[in-house]
Amino acid sequence: HACALTLPYFFLIAMDESLPVNSPLGPEGHRDNMRRLFAVLGQETAEDCFVFWRNLLAACGLASTPAEIGMDTREKVAAMVASMNTARQKNNPVQIDPEYLVNVMMERLHA
Repeated sequence: HACALTLPYFFLIAMDESLPVNSPLGPEGHRDNMRRLFAVLGQETAEDCFVFWRNLLAACGLASTPAEIGMDTREKVAAMVASMNTARQKNNPVQIDPEYLVNVMMERLHA
């Protein structure tokens, strides 16, 4: 459930062209892969996937936003981000600064 709650943000972050891409496929190859993933989910954009995934969680009877599980302030979200295993971020196709992640999550905390 923890991974499912953060996955919608991955869709948005992975398509943010301002972030450096770690993928050996380069920026265009990475974004092509993301578009294929969107198609598998029956969606067209990162925003569509964000909404789709949140709706899927709700349809399963699960909390669909971090706020629903008590992650409802910047301080709590920042603490959650700080507790992430930074070594795992090397697997992410884009480089993410922790403050950037907190900002993205705060923008969409309830929506």
